Amino acid sequence: MTMSEDYGFVNVETVAHDSNPDPTSEMEFGKLTETLGCEEMRLNTCTIPPGDEGPYHKHESQEEVYVLLDGPGHVTVDGDLVDVPEGGIVRLPAETPRKFVNETGEEQRWLMIGAPPVGTVDDMGEFVMVEE
Repeated sequence: MTMSEDYGFVNVETVAHDSNPDPTSEMEFGKLTETLGCEEMRLNTCTIPPGDEGPYHKHESQEEVYVLLDGPGHVTVDGDLVDVPEGGIVRLPAETPRKFVNETGEEQRWLMIGAPPVGTVDDMGEFVMVEE
């Protein structure tokens, strides 16, 4: 990791996942917000095992962008299954229910960017589970 007052750099290949799962989603995240010195957004990576999926959720005020680093994959957005190619980028308004879905036989890594930076690095804040 390289960092100065002007910029931060980290190789996503070297990001370690927190061994303490998020209490709401029960998922393990690679936390990049503090590592990169971000002030106006939250950044995390998440590795989804084959056949698994993230929690179906929304946020009260945080818009998110998902970037699929290893693909292809899917995101369920407001009940619709959306195909996402490797390198695909999906923007999600705060109140829109969403989850990432891995229907492949390989692990998938996602980069998740949220703004504004609600909650704390350890508590995602305003994370609301949604019934499917």
